[in-house]
Amino acid sequence: MQTKIKEIASCCARGNSSARQEKRGFWQGLLLGLAPHSFCILFILFSIAGATAGASLMKKFLILPYFFPILIALSLVFATLSASFYLRRNHLFFCRRPAQMALFFNSLREHIISELIFFLLYLSRGRECSF
Repeated sequence: MQTKIKEIASCCARGNSSARQEKRGFWQGLLLGLAPHSFCILFILFSIAGATAGASLMKKFLILPYFFPILIALSLVFATLSASFYLRRNHLFFCRRPAQMALFFNSLREHIISELIFFLLYLSRGRECSF
């Protein structure tokens, strides 16, 4: 047991030529240092490439003159559909009272439009606003 402890201690001792590792080159050290981080580096590169490709694709849609009004109308349609599905699933869709349902959907639309106006005003603060 004592000899094994001395062997372990002697291999770690300074000046022992067998314990000393040979000098590795710069490129091998660089490769061994970057290998554990290769997936992080690839994630960053693919994120940049994806954002660039997405921006180039969306640029064609953003220059359409009626893109944002169409987007607002589409959000109103989907909000109405979502609310009607929710009310039907929870058995709250009253077909006997169409005036009450119209009031509900109109208040929903007013809420969405007021949020959109608030959002646009928040975006345009500190700049000249054209609307």
